[in-house]
Amino acid sequence: MDYVMAQYLEVNMIGMTLLLVMLFYSAGKRNISVKSEQPHFLRMLVCNILILAADNGIYLVRNHQTAGMVVLNHVCCMLFFTLHAWFACEWVLYVLTRLYPRFRAAKRQLFLLMLPALLNTAFAVTTPFTGLLYTINEENVYHRGPLIWLSTAAAVVYLLLSTVIVLREWRHATRSRKTVDYVILLLFPFLLMAANLLQMRFYGLSVVWICSAMLMIMIFVDVMNDQLTRDRMTGIYNRGQMNAQLQWEAGHLD
Repeated sequence: MDYVMAQYLEVNMIGMTLLLVMLFYSAGKRNISVKSEQPHFLRMLVCNILILAADNGIYLVRNHQTAGMVVLNHVCCMLFFTLHAWFACEWVLYVLTRLYPRFRAAKRQLFLLMLPALLNTAFAVTTPFTGLLYTINEENVYHRGPLIWLSTAAAVVYLLLSTVIVLREWRHATRSRKTVDYVILLLFPFLLMAANLLQMRFYGLSVVWICSAMLMIMIFVDVMNDQLTRDRMTGIYNRGQMNAQLQWEAGHLD
């Protein structure tokens, strides 16, 4: 194993460790102040961890040409590409439930929302036979397929959708929120799309999912800050936050 690959694997392991810490802490929260978006946040953490693990797996099995290693490489690649869109789909659901705590998608709405992820999954699981998203050569080394952009496009659709949702709510706010709340929800998809463009442009560069792990830390810290403004048992905002809410409502009534 060369030095560059060792560093690459180490960075992914650091990202996985940070995500596991957040998962352990977030999954253990069982008080009333935990919000409706938490399940989507937890699923995003799991997706991100599995993607980084699959990414490491793709590098660790390369050049090992036994049948078992080839199969394992295909499993890692399929998992890697399948979870791209599901992570982004969970992000849209996270944004919706964070902005609209009472939001519950109807079955038809949920199906339409999941459709890009389902199509991407179909492409991913059939790629070992079609070579659309990736190919694996005789040395058991991964290479991009001719339609790899489809997987990125599926994720970008969700990221753009979440951006539209946030901008629309920011323009016609229904609740008192600080500007930073909207900025955080806009930074996440913007930076992730920028990382995707860099990775597609420069072959061999892999920055999307470690960038995603860093952005998850940003969301995690923001959630923790929000919980500091709430009473642990009742979930009600403390006096300072309540005053801000009343001032916002008074301004809108005027």
